[in-house]
Amino acid sequence: MSFVSYGFSQYVEENTKEKPKKEYKSSFWEKTFVGGNFGLMFGNVTLIDLSPNVGYNITETFSAGLGVTYMYFSNRYYNYSTNIFGGRVFARQKILNSFLLHAEYEILNMDLYNNLDRRVERVNYPRLLIGGGIRQNIGDRSYFMLLILFNVLDDTNYINKYSFQMPNPDIRMGIAIGF
Repeated sequence: MSFVSYGFSQYVEENTKEKPKKEYKSSFWEKTFVGGNFGLMFGNVTLIDLSPNVGYNITETFSAGLGVTYMYFSNRYYNYSTNIFGGRVFARQKILNSFLLHAEYEILNMDLYNNLDRRVERVNYPRLLIGGGIRQNIGDRSYFMLLILFNVLDDTNYINKYSFQMPNPDIRMGIAIGF
């Protein structure tokens, strides 16, 4: 009787050179986010604000997007109410992990009383908002934000002709939710 045994082994030399890191590539949807603002105010002045948006993370720190706005505004003192519609484009730059720079161009369409012609007319009200704020991460791809934005296009023609001016600065709280 005889026994035969075979054994195989392999020697692998460790490579001391650092392997190149694979670049993280994500899909379109992983870089896309939705969010916006929602506001309610009731009393002698009533305001309902629904402002959703959609954006895209171009890099890890820079994003851009589009949004729409619907607001209902009513003032009992002046017996005035209007439905406000609008659209916007925006860009955001993340600084460190907790801060944002924000720029936005927005056009709002609303009924305003023309002091010169003494009639109500539907007008477009443009705004260029620039500012910044803080952000608080909610998971990997979502965050809550608080922004303070200044309208640098505060046009005196609107103020004089319509006795109207949007709040400046515009203080917003919102959320961005990634897919």
